[in-house]
Amino acid sequence: MTAEVGGTPALALAGLRIRRGRRQTLAIDDLVIGPGEVVGLVGLNGAGKTTLLRACAGLLAPAAGSVRLFGADPRAAPARRALAYLPENHRPMAVLRGDHWARALLLGHGKTMEPTALASACQALALDPALLGRPVGQWSKGGERKLALAATLLAAAPLTLLDEPAAGLDPRARVALKDRLLAARAEARTVVLSSHLLADVEELCDRLLVLRDGTLIFDGPPAALCARYGGIGLERAFLAHIDHG
Repeated sequence: MTAEVGGTPALALAGLRIRRGRRQTLAIDDLVIGPGEVVGLVGLNGAGKTTLLRACAGLLAPAAGSVRLFGADPRAAPARRALAYLPENHRPMAVLRGDHWARALLLGHGKTMEPTALASACQALALDPALLGRPVGQWSKGGERKLALAATLLAAAPLTLLDEPAAGLDPRARVALKDRLLAARAEARTVVLSSHLLADVEELCDRLLVLRDGTLIFDGPPAALCARYGGIGLERAFLAHIDHG
């Protein structure tokens, strides 16, 4: 499935096949995501969401087909500079102070860190900025996750991949995260996020990708999926499509 976009696509997949041993875990024939799109990736557990994001980030070698980020191999330096990827269970290095870890992440994107901007981003996610001067190993897992989110979003990369970014966040932090993602869309940056929170996906995303058993079974606006099932809510439309689509 494709989207017509101007210029070089942020992300383009063609004939992509990912295997784990002898088992095929992902099969995406054609997917193009343009600059400035915010795309929600949904599916039941084991549908292939994390596999797809890891393949897009260049962390899984395709058995067949290709992945291109802004026209380049995702493992090439130009593509890596354009990409920010946050896995679901990513944990910053325990021995580093929080601000030092964030600075290193931002330097990888060719950006300098403004301490006030990092403190503000952390505070918005209900993370005490006073923690930034302490080794990350002394933080809670929730604090580590918020730091990783804050730093990843501050990178303001042309393409950001987020695996379950809202998992474990309280309502205030979720609203702050959504505000950051809406700002990314306004700045024509591309975001692809996986989530089980379909209300958030409906609010944030221009486009919805539904995965089932490693294949793409829907690609379009969330409203189009709802309309296909008589205008019911997105969560029920998603389940109906998983079962009958």
